[in-house]
Amino acid sequence: MKSVEQYPVLGELPAIETLPRTQLYRLEPIGMGTGSRESLTSYVERLAWEHHVTVRDFCTLPAASARIREDGKLKRLVTGQPFFNAGLTVTQRWIEFLQENTRCTDLNALTLMPLAAAVNTSGLMARERRWCPLCPVQNPYAHLLWDIAVVSACPIHEVELVAGCACTARSKWRRVARRPVSCVRCGRPLEEVLHARKTSNQSVRISRLVHTLLAHPAWETGGWSSARNTRVFLERAASVYFQGEAAHLAQAIGVAKSSLHDWMSGRRRPSLSWLVATADRFGCDIADVLNGATTAMRAPATEAVRVHRRKYRSIDDKRRARLAEELRRATVETTGLSLAALARRLKVEPASLRKLFPRESAAIVARWQQDRRNKRSARREQAMVSLRAKAEELAAQGILPTARRVRDQMPLPARYAQFHAEFNEVLRDVRHQFSLRAVRN
Repeated sequence: MKSVEQYPVLGELPAIETLPRTQLYRLEPIGMGTGSRESLTSYVERLAWEHHVTVRDFCTLPAASARIREDGKLKRLVTGQPFFNAGLTVTQRWIEFLQENTRCTDLNALTLMPLAAAVNTSGLMARERRWCPLCPVQNPYAHLLWDIAVVSACPIHEVELVAGCACTARSKWRRVARRPVSCVRCGRPLEEVLHARKTSNQSVRISRLVHTLLAHPAWETGGWSSARNTRVFLERAASVYFQGEAAHLAQAIGVAKSSLHDWMSGRRRPSLSWLVATADRFGCDIADVLNGATTAMRAPATEAVRVHRRKYRSIDDKRRARLAEELRRATVETTGLSLAALARRLKVEPASLRKLFPRESAAIVARWQQDRRNKRSARREQAMVSLRAKAEELAAQGILPTARRVRDQMPLPARYAQFHAEFNEVLRDVRHQFSLRAVRN
């Protein structure tokens, strides 16, 4: 038997670096670099399906922050809502959590975060999730394109997007592992329950423009940092085709002159719907408008797409009874909402509430107007108290309290001109007392 000294010396072993282990499986997103890229909502659902758990189980992981744990306690998970893909604070929180636990570093491209700095994010996402009836047959995942509000058709199959399954079963699939692209209530695959309906050519044109935008290379490199290049494109379009008249450009793309002025001055950012209308009008891509690529601009087309407002789903008898109950509850609440705000919360048009429930709508409007009058009166009284205090402070320093001196010493309240007479009355009273003290002294 050989001794230890007789064995050859191999030297030190090479240092092997191993990556830290993650708590979740590294699942690669689908459709990266194309217009059919996966949404972050779909990615979270597929990740849960691969681990045979629910999305709520992710919130109980040891690496989950306190805010992630709070998201898991909500009745409706934020990860299942379309606004989750808009790039909000909750989206950034979940992206950091998923990237840390899966080592995937390109999850920002699954949301509209690359577009958030150049586009007005208000009303950017649809109010409910929608699906193409034919796409899940080929690729069982949800596209980011489907959650954008201005898109209402599938650019590949040219069919209308459907909100979901029409079943009325109880939601028993929220607490167990659920297959992606399936109904939350009955668990059936959506390709079996959705029915394809033909859509208009205009809807297909809009969806193809947005589809091309999602396939732009800038989506993978961080997107657009500002709307400055959009202003360059609009100024060039007005100069070349409308003799520098911004009013004619506003008429051509179907937007108010004040809105176009706000975009060109940098006061506000244009919405995605009007970027679609502008790109279609000048025969270019939306990315060309965002990049200020005036070389791709062509003469304005005679017919452009018309971007309609989003429509709510119809009101059936069951939903009408539920709306009536919500309106009765709103009439007894202490905090009054306007009819428009209440309609947004109930996902219905204000005109529909006035037509179906005229008495309740009138009561809500009257209470909201009374609340506004009370708040306006309270603000006016508070402003008078502040103005009197400042005038008396100047008088105590031996300075005659004039209106100009008081205005220079403190910021004017909102709608100052409406109670200018009351302000002068306060100043006369303080000056009278100032004169009396001067006479005594």
